[in-house]
Amino acid sequence: MFIIASTHLAADFARVINAFIQVSTTEEQLDVLNATTAVAYMIKTTAYMVQTVWVGDGFMVYRVYKVWNGDKRIVIPICIALVGSMATSLGALHASGTNHGDVFEIRNWAFATFSMTLGVNFSGTALIAGRIIWNERQFREMTVQGRNTMSAAVIIIESGAIYSAGTIGLLACFGLNSFYAYVFQDSLMPVVGIVFSLIIVRIGLGMSTMTTYHTTTRRQVLIPSSNQQANNAPPLAINVSKMTHTDAGSGYLKERGIDHTSTSEEGLELSPTKRHSVSA
Repeated sequence: MFIIASTHLAADFARVINAFIQVSTTEEQLDVLNATTAVAYMIKTTAYMVQTVWVGDGFMVYRVYKVWNGDKRIVIPICIALVGSMATSLGALHASGTNHGDVFEIRNWAFATFSMTLGVNFSGTALIAGRIIWNERQFREMTVQGRNTMSAAVIIIESGAIYSAGTIGLLACFGLNSFYAYVFQDSLMPVVGIVFSLIIVRIGLGMSTMTTYHTTTRRQVLIPSSNQQANNAPPLAINVSKMTHTDAGSGYLKERGIDHTSTSEEGLELSPTKRHSVSA
């Protein structure tokens, strides 16, 4: 992804230098920016399609496949969407190479490609996050000790939202025939790599590896009062239930011996007990 993004950036620099340094008039600058058949434009467009559609969408479908354990009811529809996204990207490349007008004359192929990749990423993000949340709710009452996977769902949703927001902005600019579309398109290239690596980095740092332990400590503490001593009444036993939450399950925090642990009381239980009896 880094190599593809660097190639896209180099092609962009070549177009900028050609449009704003090597030519001087406004008409010539527009001709350079609208030249979809130029070598630099074809290189940047090809790099964009490979990064966002072939690599980015491909990994999204692979994650859906792993999270849903290869469920054909889920995997087959999103694979069909991925094939459609790849087909529209090839059509957009062909339209760019044969277009002799301005860049907005191929807007139909651009809309098709951006819409398909947006649909694949949005649906993939929803499927992965939904599966994680569903599993969390299913097993929440069945386990006493285990990992809290809700944070993983939050990371998935955040990563998908970043790319989806950029793609929506790109579609809007193309619809308005605005050259701001280049701002979103060029920004999405590194964003795809950042979003892809963000999940790996955050899990590696231990930011999404949260483990919750439920520990019940039962102590019978004698609390005699003056009235109890006078009336020969039994003292009270206090049962304390605690929950310990730690982030040091694995990754960066575990390697460095950092233990982020918090303990909170879940409940107090008072019950009468016999005098002089202590249990732990």
